[in-house]
Amino acid sequence: MTIKILKAKIDLLNSVSNTPMEPWKTLNGKLVGQIGNYHIYSAYGKWCVHQIRNEGGGARDVIQFGTKSEVASEIDALINFTCNEIEKSEG
Repeated sequence: MTIKILKAKIDLLNSVSNTPMEPWKTLNGKLVGQIGNYHIYSAYGKWCVHQIRNEGGGARDVIQFGTKSEVASEIDALINFTCNEIEKSEG
């Protein structure tokens, strides 16, 4: 599993979730968090998925720390869940 593949999966998740593709944008010369954006975060050799929750950049863990393969599998599950919910709502 590579970081490039993880980022591609995150791009797909943001696309199907209709959330911003980038975590930050510049507004009036300041960085502002893109609410709803999913992105990869890493620390100490582990990986997780954060979601921006406010314009100050506050984030929550959507997928807890794990190996790249573990996180990739959970991203796939989240994509499938999101697509199933959209399908249900469209009837």
